Amino acid sequence: MTIPGRQAFIPASDSEKRGEGMIKQRGAISKATIGRMAIYYNTLKQMKDEGVEVFVSRALGRRVGIPSAVIRRDLAEFGEFGTQGVGYDVKYLLWRIEKIMGYHSVWKTVVVGVGLPILAINQYYSFLPPGIRILAVLDLDERNLGQPLPELDLCVEPLERLEELVRDREIRIGIIIVSPAQAQMVADRLVQAGVEGIANFSPVPVSVPETVSLTQVNMGSWLSHLTFDLSQTATENYLLEFIGTRWIKESLTCE
Repeated sequence: MTIPGRQAFIPASDSEKRGEGMIKQRGAISKATIGRMAIYYNTLKQMKDEGVEVFVSRALGRRVGIPSAVIRRDLAEFGEFGTQGVGYDVKYLLWRIEKIMGYHSVWKTVVVGVGLPILAINQYYSFLPPGIRILAVLDLDERNLGQPLPELDLCVEPLERLEELVRDREIRIGIIIVSPAQAQMVADRLVQAGVEGIANFSPVPVSVPETVSLTQVNMGSWLSHLTFDLSQTATENYLLEFIGTRWIKESLTCE
């Protein structure tokens, strides 16, 4: 088996000769680490396209805005990748991350949504991780049924076909893009249909059995980080302006 970039640069460590390094159990890896691994992967792809062959963690950190110590700690969760004093091989690390994240596999997926958000999948399909293949799109709004999705070579289907489509197309992942009131119902239907993992984009969390992997993707929470930061900056500027104005007034007061 050929390992991309491996023979050309970094000699295998003892742990890699025994396998590919000691990887912690799934539950021992934090979701934050998994999220950062996806960021590293996308950035490494860009670096590869730019012709970068070798890098140090500090260089990657500058690109992604993450401290180099955090990057090294994240990578160490999955084994040994680089050589001290030399760095990391871009192609080899991409290959390893693809294996770790499951990007080398095909993950058959169904999307269940309502109205415009579900139709937007057609335009934003390229933003999904490697390996994700949308094989069915279901809409709770009957007015959208039969809507063609050319990029996916699919048409919008009714929710009533969920169990049939999951079974016949061997679908393993479900994506939920519905209102809060409908989210749990759709999650229950996906579980009953036999999906193994669910990504919930509804603004409220859903519950699933422990045997089903669940990711809650709350866009409102992410954007709230921005509104919080901006509001804090605005408050700090106001206080600085207020304190400065008061100091000027007190300085000019005649005694």
